[in-house]
Amino acid sequence: MIAYAVRYVCTYRFSQRLWPIRYNWTPVVRLVALSVVTVVVSVFVPAHSLVAALTARVIEFAIFLALLWWLPILNASDKEALIGLMTSITEQVRTRLRPTVRPA
Repeated sequence: MIAYAVRYVCTYRFSQRLWPIRYNWTPVVRLVALSVVTVVVSVFVPAHSLVAALTARVIEFAIFLALLWWLPILNASDKEALIGLMTSITEQVRTRLRPTVRPA
């Protein structure tokens, strides 16, 4: 893990010298923090059976997604892109599940 961090820092520094780009790190840090909190909570939630474990993880994931949406992590264009993606996926699934009518 430390090797990946060192490699990332070196790559970032050298690439910024070559081609400086201003990144907005605030949403990235917030997303990482939310992810870490979710994993820590997941570790401490006891699950005594498979059904309980699956239920707890699904609820944790739903809470993660809700917080990702409502906390200031995603901007408006990110949310619009996600809504467009979900709409597209929903339409594709509906199209595939819709029975085709063949002329007699």
